[in-house]
Amino acid sequence: MSSHAWQKSKRWSLAGKLWPVAIAALSSRGLRRLVLAASAFSDILEDAGETAAAYGGHPLAQLTPARRGQVLQDVVQSVLRRCYRSEVAMPLPRLNARGVACGSHQAEYDFSLSGRRVECKSAQLYWCRGNARWQAQFRHIKLHRNQFDDLYLALYTPSDLLILQHDLYTLVHSQGKLDVERGVGIRVGGPKHERSWSVAACHIRERFLNPPSNCRFVARLDANGPEITEGLSGVRESFALQLSHHAFDGTPLQHASPTVRGLRVEALAFEIDKMLNAPARFRRSFSEKTAASCLKGLPASSCDWLRNDIRVEVKHSRLQFDESRGRWLCSFSGLKTASAISGAAQMFDELWLAVFSPIGLHFLKCSGMFGATLARRSEGTRFYVHGPAHEPDVHSALQHILDKMTKGGCCLIATVLFDRHFP
Repeated sequence: MSSHAWQKSKRWSLAGKLWPVAIAALSSRGLRRLVLAASAFSDILEDAGETAAAYGGHPLAQLTPARRGQVLQDVVQSVLRRCYRSEVAMPLPRLNARGVACGSHQAEYDFSLSGRRVECKSAQLYWCRGNARWQAQFRHIKLHRNQFDDLYLALYTPSDLLILQHDLYTLVHSQGKLDVERGVGIRVGGPKHERSWSVAACHIRERFLNPPSNCRFVARLDANGPEITEGLSGVRESFALQLSHHAFDGTPLQHASPTVRGLRVEALAFEIDKMLNAPARFRRSFSEKTAASCLKGLPASSCDWLRNDIRVEVKHSRLQFDESRGRWLCSFSGLKTASAISGAAQMFDELWLAVFSPIGLHFLKCSGMFGATLARRSEGTRFYVHGPAHEPDVHSALQHILDKMTKGGCCLIATVLFDRHFP
């Protein structure tokens, strides 16, 4: 083994002992200001939510929405092949403005079956505290672009997977002008204040499959059945998944969904802002924001909270490993920036970005060229901050990502260290 390879192997095997070094490196570069222990926020960080409890650590529930969506799409393809005894064909890659082939995720449709273009969307049943019900949302369905002929939905619950062919109108939720830009959604929920997910799931099935709906039942698979087990087999062998599990094992909110994790990060950021700006007036509840004059003409959901009359928005990303490039990255999505296409106004004055790492949570206030660049690039979708290529070491990647963000104009204002790393 070469000296370089040995050093890499040694660094990986001693990863647990290198965290203090990483923390010291961040401090020596002045990248931290307020440093807090996660135990001070145990009421926030120990609440993984009702959804995590219902799924009980099922491997499909532990995947990111994008990876879970790909697994479920593979399962749907397998079911349709058996039902129609027809082979599935993948679409030809779309070319961008430079004539370069785009990735498969940017194709106009997902696959074709018997010559018909098929789009497949999946959703997970989850508990929404704001609506006090179990619900599911299928997002970014480009109904107005004539890109597909048939739409198949896969609804994942703690007990099963429901596959149906949608009729293209039942429960479709419009976003107005944003439909062309982002697509429509399909939103469906159980009875309000019904805490049983199984009762809610039954109610949702009835809404899809009973009149006036014309949706067609395709299959209902056991969540622990052979079809889903087979779909998960390739994912379990993924180096990226193994690396992420090793890095984040035992961290707070490990089994929480991205939505729940985002809400907890928002609550944590709100407490930090109150520490940093104690004399200010803060308004976070729906009623408080609705009454604020600075939000006149904008919905209360347009920002996460108000500090005096400053609209503050928080977005977070947990570090994830991109196996194709061999690098860690952050992916921030859903920024409510101004849109030239829809005419939407920018809905915040101050943007906080939170990087969720195995060490802790790192809160940065976004400003300068970095903020201007992401506002131009995001259009309400997502943007990425990458670590170095071919670097599987997560703490080296973390330092690189924080360096990139601070050099771009972000300011690291607080770090919440998980207890095993708190000095």
